[in-house]
Order: sequence, then C-alpha cells, then structure tokens
Amino acid sequence: MSENRFIASRYHVPFDSNYIRIFYANMAKMKLFEYINQFTDIQHDPVKYKALIQDIFLPDATITITTKFRHNVKKTHHLLSFLLTCTLDMIENPTVSHLDIICNQFVTETLVNKTIYFSSPQCILTCNYHDGSKMRYFIHFHGVMNFYWKIKSLDIYLDEFKSNLNYKLVEDLLVNQNLGKTLFKLMEEKGNDKEIIDLIRSNFQCFQDVTHMGMNNELIKIFQINDIMTCLTPLKIFQRKYKIASPLEAMKLFIDIYENGIGERRHDSDSTDSISTDSISSDSE
Repeated sequence: MSENRFIASRYHVPFDSNYIRIFYANMAKMKLFEYINQFTDIQHDPVKYKALIQDIFLPDATITITTKFRHNVKKTHHLLSFLLTCTLDMIENPTVSHLDIICNQFVTETLVNKTIYFSSPQCILTCNYHDGSKMRYFIHFHGVMNFYWKIKSLDIYLDEFKSNLNYKLVEDLLVNQNLGKTLFKLMEEKGNDKEIIDLIRSNFQCFQDVTHMGMNNELIKIFQINDIMTCLTPLKIFQRKYKIASPLEAMKLFIDIYENGIGERRHDSDSTDSISTDSISSDSE
C-alpha cells in the first residue's frame, strides 16, 4: 500500500478521504476498459491470453459463470483464473473473426475494506464469424479488484443470446444454384418448414453445434472440466503439502481424516511411505 500512502501524503489528503476514493474508482474504470480493449485485440494466441490473465487476475481469483436461458433454469460454473486460457481460446475458435464487447452503465465504487467494486448491468458480447453471421450474448457482471488493479472475484451472468443474420447473407445463400434449387423445391411442398430452417441454419457458422445455452458443446465440456478442477483444488493442495505421490492415496487419506476427525485415529503406521494422522494433526497445529 506504499503507492496509496504516497498519493495521500503528496496531496495532504487522508487515504479514507472521499477524493481518494473517487480517484481510485475512476482509475479502476479506465483500467477495466483497457482490459476489455486488450482482450478484444487478441486473436487466437494462447500465449497472449495467458499473459493478459496474469496481468488482470490474482492467482487465487475465482470466476463464476451463471447461465439462465430455458425455463429460468440456472446453471453455475466455477472457474479458477489460471484455467481461463483454454476457455478463451475456445470462445475465439478459428471460425470467429473477432469479438466485440460493449459495456453500458459501467459503475465502479471504492469500498470501506479498501477494495474496488465494479459492475455493468448491460453488457453485450458479440462473436463475429468469418461468414458474416453473429451471435450476441446479453450479459451483466460484477466483481471486486484491489488497488493494484488485480481482480479478486468476478461473477458473470448470461441472460439471453441471439443469432444475427443480415439480408445480404440470405441473398448470397439463395444465389447459390444448387442450394437455391433445393430451398425453392422445399418451399413448394407443404410441411417442410423445419427442413428449410435446418438447411439455412446449416450454412452459417453461428448455428453450428450450439446448445440451448447458446454455446457450442466443446465450450460446455471445458466449463465442466473447469468445475472438476476447481473442486479438486483442496485435494491437490493436500497432496502437495504432505508429499503424497498417488492422487488416489491422497483422496483416500483425505476422506478418512475428514470423515472420522483428525485426532480420532492416532495409530502407528508400518509403512514409511504413508502419512499418519498424528503427523497431519501436529502440522496443522
């Protein structure tokens, strides 16, 4: 916090002054817009994604993504910041030409605990595909960052999504001789509305492999893997702390300790490779 004390002493204003709070809130807003611009400028480069994530997030930062599309059923995914690289690379897959992010009503506020709260109730993420089609996601998010512009937590809510085709794309599709003949033939016959829609959708990238949540299946699988990795983080820390070679052995001991209590089973172990509950309880004290 030396930087904070420097600013306060330089202008002879106490750190908890309203002027200092407004200053940091405005600086945070500028920094967040800078992060958004950097994110949209990066295209298909995992190395740059990784470097940007390290600049934006704290190592133990948590990201929560909540989707609510069909029948108001919510699905929540918990991610760690270091797992975002593969997620971002999947969002910007080779079929996506570029991303656009528009944040409306951006709010930043300095809190009493010396963190900065930020929120955007109206955010639009647009995936622009090479064939001219688009997929828009209507989002609102909020989070907390420290005075060194590192994000500690981020909650993202995906409310709705909408595909976008302009008339020029449909005209180009009808100009195609083979496809145009097939479409007009289906139009002449009754009861083929679904086939016509499916045929048109199959020729645009924004409709390919899209689930009811507006995301492709590969991205959903990455979210599920991230959920599992996030849940296994305490077990991985436990394994490294007590230097257990086998993850299965670490899981067995982890379950045994926390089901029966750390101090309830104190016994001598004949194996030098295994860890006794006595040593764990003494380390934890």
